[in-house]
Amino acid sequence: MSPTDTDVTTTTGGEPEDDQHPEDDARARSLTLGGSGGPGVSLGGISKGIAFLSEVREEMRKVTWPTRKMVLTESAVVIVFVVFFTTLIVSLDRFFALVFNALLFGK
Repeated sequence: MSPTDTDVTTTTGGEPEDDQHPEDDARARSLTLGGSGGPGVSLGGISKGIAFLSEVREEMRKVTWPTRKMVLTESAVVIVFVVFFTTLIVSLDRFFALVFNALLFGK
């Protein structure tokens, strides 16, 4: 049997033997950099990265982007609410500080 055959010798349990795994053949055939068959850098991860980025690009094309007017309007609403609630919280804090100082210390 040659190393490129897809047959896998199995044990009685139907599992591949410890020394023969189909993914080992794929790893052995993957392109490596580093010369004379020694340890090198596998390029399998690069192709997965490229595939991932192309999928991201496809998904980004499906996004419905807001118009400039929508962004400005919603940003203005957020800023107004932040200013309003900040003013409310600071005002309540000062009011309760005055009340408790008057009750506790008579000032």
